[in-house]
Amino acid sequence: MQKQRFREIYTKPAVPWRLAIIMSVAIIISLLTSCMTTVKFAEDEYFSQVYEDTPGTKDELYLRANQWLIKTFVDASSVIQHRDKEAGVIIGKFRLHGELKTVGLYHNSYDNRIYIIVEISVKDQKSRIEVKPQGSWTYMSGSENEYSKDDAKKDIELLAESFHRAMTKQAIDF
Repeated sequence: MQKQRFREIYTKPAVPWRLAIIMSVAIIISLLTSCMTTVKFAEDEYFSQVYEDTPGTKDELYLRANQWLIKTFVDASSVIQHRDKEAGVIIGKFRLHGELKTVGLYHNSYDNRIYIIVEISVKDQKSRIEVKPQGSWTYMSGSENEYSKDDAKKDIELLAESFHRAMTKQAIDF
């Protein structure tokens, strides 16, 4: 009888306690994920711009484009992946935003890097830049890691303006 009474006292409250913990965790997870936004570019949103005011031959423009990429791709994760001087094409992978961070007591890491593929094509008196964001990314609204699609579009436009300035810049004679 005493054992039965002991079981009634200590087993009944455990079920609501466990249920309360499970419900609390579920509510916290749903609140956190409801604040998250996932961003992905569709193919029709890729950036492409042709510049017809770039003075120089195909070879001169190729060299300017290559120099611009070398000066712009300053981070180890931004690389030139393909070069074809005959075709006048250079393709590279560029880190547009974010970083790989290690935080916390257990050295947990998270990767919020956003990459784009930059394809440059040149011909006599013409150049083109195409930018294709890779994958998708998630951010929490109002957090320090917030980086929206509009932010990415602005950075891509700034990158294209930098490319255009480099392509129209006259060479310095010594």
